[in-house]
Amino acid sequence: MQLPGKAMRDSADAVHWQLRRVSPFFSVRVSRFRLHGGMRMWRRPFLIVFLSILGVLPAHAFERPFPQNVQRGTMSPAPHPEIVLNGRLRHLAAGARIWNQDNLIEMPASLRGNDLPVNYTENAEGEIDRVWILNADEASQPLANQVNSQSR
Repeated sequence: MQLPGKAMRDSADAVHWQLRRVSPFFSVRVSRFRLHGGMRMWRRPFLIVFLSILGVLPAHAFERPFPQNVQRGTMSPAPHPEIVLNGRLRHLAAGARIWNQDNLIEMPASLRGNDLPVNYTENAEGEIDRVWILNADEASQPLANQVNSQSR
């Protein structure tokens, strides 16, 4: 086969030229021992998946830090902005946050269940401002073991 212009230096360039001749959209560059583009194409998605997995693994071993002024109780949902805490109707603060067992923010209107074990804090007006719904492991631990040494 006659190559265009001067003779190609090695067979890899000849193969590349032949592939380009078959299809102008085929842009794989062939070197002597590997395909450029074939391996690079898979590096980025593999790296993204690998780093995502590494980022998720530490989240499973996460222990939630509770502030020093936390109190323990049982909670049942009530019409917003109220909750039933330890059998008494209590008022939620304007910016109250409720975290579920997976440490995700839960909207007060979406709460389900009765007598959920919780840790909670009160603001200066006596309103409930932060509530953590406890999982079975956290509920079985004494409150003194869960308190973080840093105040929030």
